[in-house]
Amino acid sequence: MTDNLPLRMNPLFEVLRRLPTGRFMLFMILVLPVVAAGCGSGKTGPKKYAVSGEVTFEGTPLAKGQIIFTGTNEAKRIDVIDIADGYFKGELRPGPMKVEIRAFQENSNLTPSGGPGGFPEQYIPPQYNKETTLTADIKEEGVNELKFELTK
Repeated sequence: MTDNLPLRMNPLFEVLRRLPTGRFMLFMILVLPVVAAGCGSGKTGPKKYAVSGEVTFEGTPLAKGQIIFTGTNEAKRIDVIDIADGYFKGELRPGPMKVEIRAFQENSNLTPSGGPGGFPEQYIPPQYNKETTLTADIKEEGVNELKFELTK
């Protein structure tokens, strides 16, 4: 309600203006830590669980890519974990997941303007990403070690 008032008409401004400098500093020293504590960085939200695994394409570890986990229950949450040298490691909320794996390579025949070279191309077949058939069930207890062996 006081947000749209000119600064001089704002009641908070008037209170602060009337405080002597010493009292104002004491007020700030005593009140700001309490306010800041209320804005703490404590973790909120659902608990996440460790997940790791391996991804191969045509029998070779996937050099670089992303694995995308999408919740299939009422909370359609999405988590993305990077794949490096065939391995991934991260934390996910528990439950059933749809899994997509994406990796790109330069295509020397395409560019955004139609010229030669340099435009990244998805080389993982669609059944592993936009038309995925992959799933995972992330558990609250035990080990969540996943392995995906992709083929053309």
